[in-house]
Amino acid sequence: MFGFGSKKEIQDALPVMRRIVDLTIPKKPVPDEIRIDRRFNSSLPCVLTPLVGAKPEFCDCLMGITQDISDRGISVITMETLSFEEYAISVWPTELEEPAHLSCILANSRRFAHGFWSTGFAIYQLLNQANLRDNEAITAVAMQALRADQGAEVAATP
Repeated sequence: MFGFGSKKEIQDALPVMRRIVDLTIPKKPVPDEIRIDRRFNSSLPCVLTPLVGAKPEFCDCLMGITQDISDRGISVITMETLSFEEYAISVWPTELEEPAHLSCILANSRRFAHGFWSTGFAIYQLLNQANLRDNEAITAVAMQALRADQGAEVAATP
């Protein structure tokens, strides 16, 4: 692994990333923490598309991986900080025919080892054709980026 960080940062990041993407090990709750909503240990690739006035900004799309998904929020790991307040987060679970899009508002962001960022979002609504402008375009971008059988990157424009 090549990087500009110290060897210690790399060694600190590896167990964290392994824990996040390993679905066989349940995440441990914080001691004395009481949660009122359900959390799912789901690591899925996702596409984050900034929304400005409910219009997607495709040139600023980036890839991430989900860390936690709950009834009211989602946590995503990215390799850079996020600069917009509202995002359409597209995930494509295997049981769906096409990606699902969530309108999410940035809640918090923190840097952890070796340049990775963990960002929490509050889920505002499920986006569909009725409430998502440019629905076909955002679905096409998400399908291209999330297709499991191809290593496609997010295109700058659909």
